[in-house]
Amino acid sequence: NAHFSLLLSPHKQLIYNPLQPSAHLLLSLGIIEIHRHMLKNYLKTALRNLWKNRFYSGINLLGLSTGMLCFLFIATFIQDELSYDRFHENGERIVRMNFTGQMGDNIINVAQLGAPVGAVMLEEFPEIETYVRFREQGEFQVRYENQSFQENKVIYADSTMLDVFDFELVAGDQNEILKQPGTVVITQSIAKKYFGNQDPIGKTLKLNNEYNYAVNGVLADLPSNSSIQQDMFLAMASLEESRENRWTNMNFYTYFLLREGANIATIEAKIPAFLRRHLGTEMERFLQMPFEDFIAAGNSAKYSFISLHDIYLKSEFDESLGASSNIKYLYIFGAVGLFILLLAAINFINLATARASTRSREVGVRKVVGAGRRQLMGQFLAESTLLALLALVVALAGMRITLPYFNELAGKSISMGIFFDQPLMLITAFSLVLLIGLLAGAYPSLVLAGFQPLEAIQQRSQGTGKGRQASLRSSLVVFQFAVTTILLVGTLTVYQQMKFIQEKKLGYNKDQLLLIDGAYGLEDQLSTFTSQLAMDTRIEHLAVTSFLPIPSARNFSGYFLGNSPEQSSLFMMQVWYVDENYLPTMGIKLAAGRNFAPTTEPDITTNVIVNEAAIRKFGLQGDPIGQQVSRN
Repeated sequence: NAHFSLLLSPHKQLIYNPLQPSAHLLLSLGIIEIHRHMLKNYLKTALRNLWKNRFYSGINLLGLSTGMLCFLFIATFIQDELSYDRFHENGERIVRMNFTGQMGDNIINVAQLGAPVGAVMLEEFPEIETYVRFREQGEFQVRYENQSFQENKVIYADSTMLDVFDFELVAGDQNEILKQPGTVVITQSIAKKYFGNQDPIGKTLKLNNEYNYAVNGVLADLPSNSSIQQDMFLAMASLEESRENRWTNMNFYTYFLLREGANIATIEAKIPAFLRRHLGTEMERFLQMPFEDFIAAGNSAKYSFISLHDIYLKSEFDESLGASSNIKYLYIFGAVGLFILLLAAINFINLATARASTRSREVGVRKVVGAGRRQLMGQFLAESTLLALLALVVALAGMRITLPYFNELAGKSISMGIFFDQPLMLITAFSLVLLIGLLAGAYPSLVLAGFQPLEAIQQRSQGTGKGRQASLRSSLVVFQFAVTTILLVGTLTVYQQMKFIQEKKLGYNKDQLLLIDGAYGLEDQLSTFTSQLAMDTRIEHLAVTSFLPIPSARNFSGYFLGNSPEQSSLFMMQVWYVDENYLPTMGIKLAAGRNFAPTTEPDITTNVIVNEAAIRKFGLQGDPIGQQVSRN
């Protein structure tokens, strides 16, 4: 009341003089001061009640903070997944072109194109500003002076790479990088690895003990949320294959930068005619039949585009470049995170409503001494919100401690800085506090605060209103158990799937196998090395190969039965070059026929071994032994 002594007359009427507008300011300041004191009183009383009931508060705090911690981990994981390739300034204008086709029962769904596609698209489509191609060719042995390493993040790239992508060039001339054959751009980590503190520009790296590449550019290490994760970019001009005019030899990832305002729908409308002019013409020569007849027979061939921002989560093409995931996983993880948070919130709300009846006498006393409904509602909401805020603080502290372990488990490099780099994360966290605080305080604030003083005082002893409490809490508990059951069933299903994967027979014996990677770097001494290993009595079998059943380098080519391709007989297949010891070493059983003869015999170049999947694709009936297979 002291704050209004200058404004109120003895008759409790407001004194207002239009010539003195400062009265409005004084009244506003008085209201603000009262609100500040009310808020301070709410917080002080809330802290006192939480400390008085610290056992209950501790249980509630632990349960809610655990749920929040799980939710925050999942939320940061999802946010990191959604951030892939979002750092490129022109990311919305970058697209990758893909090919989808069908020849008989053989479905081709690849992210690669033929070598000439990019240049011809640039020439014929004014909507395209530039393009860049990438070509993978497996691992390389990289040598500098007396040190040598096996590098698996090596790729060929066009000189226009930095015209399309915003990778940071820290050394070298952007107008010159990768233009000349025998040049390479490396990341800072690779530069440090091979050259230490020396200037890497102009230094020469020898690849596979045969090819020399001069460093003419250094990139900052690529961001962890880039779908392209390479350490060395070799000049595409060094690759003879990149200059071939073969549209059906699809080995090049091709990205296009569209011009400002270009309409992707306009480009897509012209793509069928483009495909017919070029790919269709080449297929006619190969198939020896009109392209229209090929399509009319139920086959198909199609070029399509996918936005750079969609590649990581929405690309369903085979052999995509770099890391990839599936947006369906994010939906599943998001649902699990929400369910966990919901369970914790329901538990929090249940405990809050369970204690509500024990405070009815407190509500009655407060009403008797003059507390209004609004003040009581504010008090209950302040307590629940404060406890939710404390739970968030505990969850964030727990996240900071356990984040390294989570990163190791998830294969991520998330930091606590994500809450500051991504304002949405902070907004989400505090929105949870307000939402849970309001829900938990809703029952006591709306129901108990509405009791008459005498009714509130008598409720604890007489049990008035317990039916409503029991009904609310029973509904929440039933819902909680339903969600828990769903999560348990889901966990059991995942466990069974993982067990199936671990125990599934893969067609080869993976036990007791030891891989020596990069042995081809021994060159002429490889046979001597393998001979010495074969003399070791602990080694039962020994094979030399560049291809493994596990994810490794792959070589796709088109194959057909007989001497000449016919309609619907071309199949894209993986081609593995192995020696006669490969099958015994891997424990692969032959269903029919024989193994390769020793390499000293000439038939090693003309005989092939196919698996049962290839037999089914070719549609062979009866004994396949002796059938001829030709390469495109």
